[in-house]
Amino acid sequence: MLKLMVAIRNFNTMFQTADKGDSRIWVQDGDPSQNSALAKSAMSQADWTQSKLSPRSPDLHPMGTLLPLASNKLKEQAVSQNITKDSFAQSKQRAVNTM
Repeated sequence: MLKLMVAIRNFNTMFQTADKGDSRIWVQDGDPSQNSALAKSAMSQADWTQSKLSPRSPDLHPMGTLLPLASNKLKEQAVSQNITKDSFAQSKQRAVNTM
């Protein structure tokens, strides 16, 4: 029972820290820790709304989607501008401008 009370308090603290006003939406991606009996019990008592995403959702892995796009743009830019070598500062500036 003590573990459950602590888990509920942790959920409530998380929602307060998020500072989203009255919004209490928990996005669940199927992580095993979110599916334990303790977590499910705590969540059911923490007055929240559940939103499930598939484990392979691009919403969960934005860098896995963005990095290949940025990399391809930088390669295309290097080819079109005949860039064969640039300094760290130049590479950094091109990357910042690409994003």
